[in-house]
Amino acid sequence: MLRIVHLQKLAGIGGAEKHLTLLLPQLIKEGAEIHYVYLEAPGDADKNTVMTRDLRAAGVQCHGVPLRANLDPIAFLKLIALIRKLKPTHLHTHLIHGDFYGACLKWVFPQLPLISTKHGYDEAFQAKYELQKEYLPKLQNRYYHLSKFSIQKADHIICISKGLQHLFEGFPGAEEKISTIYYGYKAPVATPAIQAAEYLLYIGRLIPFKHPEILIQAYIQYRNSGGHLPLRIAGDGPEAMPMQQALKDAGCQQDVLFMGRIPRPEDLLSKAACLCVSSFSEGFGLVILEAMAAGVPVIAFDGPAMNETVHHGVTGTLCPIGDVHAFAQAMQKYSQHPEIRAEHGKMGWEKLSTMRIDNMATQTLSLYKKFVSA
Repeated sequence: MLRIVHLQKLAGIGGAEKHLTLLLPQLIKEGAEIHYVYLEAPGDADKNTVMTRDLRAAGVQCHGVPLRANLDPIAFLKLIALIRKLKPTHLHTHLIHGDFYGACLKWVFPQLPLISTKHGYDEAFQAKYELQKEYLPKLQNRYYHLSKFSIQKADHIICISKGLQHLFEGFPGAEEKISTIYYGYKAPVATPAIQAAEYLLYIGRLIPFKHPEILIQAYIQYRNSGGHLPLRIAGDGPEAMPMQQALKDAGCQQDVLFMGRIPRPEDLLSKAACLCVSSFSEGFGLVILEAMAAGVPVIAFDGPAMNETVHHGVTGTLCPIGDVHAFAQAMQKYSQHPEIRAEHGKMGWEKLSTMRIDNMATQTLSLYKKFVSA
């Protein structure tokens, strides 16, 4: 039997964590024994309870390891002891902390196959250079060197999109051991019940690389050209205050509700005219699949990996990167034409059937078996 240890630092639920809550139970259904080892910093326990509870309920064996600092030798010794106890057939790491500690474990357990899934890259790099690998030498910060080290030690690298794979192929030695396995989603069970559009919706953190300022500029244009729907923003971050100031200056602050971070933002989708994704690039963008599952069209910029999931004019609208006017026009289209909203939402829901969680699990298991026989 395959016995897989998945390792990451856990500090709340984001895209990578949602991915794991879908993937790990499916791997168990396919016959693997799954252990989830999470590094947990002081003060993060309350953020992590829901995820670990849900994983345990699905049969995943969870093991928390306290992390007092980013480089914690005691945590590393505990990881060594845990690996010796569990005797996994594979170690599968996620995010930069998991990748670093996994690469260090490879020194101690050189025969243990090490798989690393890349869910994204350094946000400072992405804010400035998107996912363009030719700029990797421009920002050789700590994140770069840790990524380079983990890539050197990994036996195989999984990327969650072709755009992300293109970036990581810029690291020495990565191109020979890298592939893409797209996120999968729960199989649609019934056609979603679409309600009348009450607002435009943004779900995500308010941080520079997601360009929420472009969202606000587009929304102001939308209102100034006769758009009537309010905007709801589910998420928080340092860009919230500048966004609020821009809305105040434009006299639109009463039209936008900043909801902060909420536990289940996907519950808002059924009444949204569309989901607005203002990033110029994303590692993947799981929220796009959530919109498809709800039968809601997506407005996004024509960059990786949005252009790998949104089919322009079919499941949503792709705008030229940074084009505020085109984004505002797309807002108008979905708020003024419910028939287009319904058709694009329906096509997105149908496309989701080709991006199933069981397909992702099957591809992942095939990769594990390749390294068992190697």
